[in-house]
Amino acid sequence: MIPDVGESIQFFKDQLLRMLEEYMASLPQSYLVELDGNMSPTILFEQLLERLNAYPIRRAAL
Repeated sequence: MIPDVGESIQFFKDQLLRMLEEYMASLPQSYLVELDGNMSPTILFEQLLERLNAYPIRRAAL
C-alpha cells in the first residue's frame, strides 16, 4: 500500500517540524549551519564546504 504523500507532508509540518525547530533553537547558534534548500545541490555543497572551512577545526592526531 502506497502512503498518502500529502498526509505525510502535513504530519511533518504539524508535528515534527515544530519539535525540530524547538530542538535547533536550544542548540548554540554557532553549531548550526543554515542552507537555502531552493538552491541547486552543487551550490548547497559549495556553501556547506565554505562554512565548514570557516570553523577552527584541527585534524585529529594519528
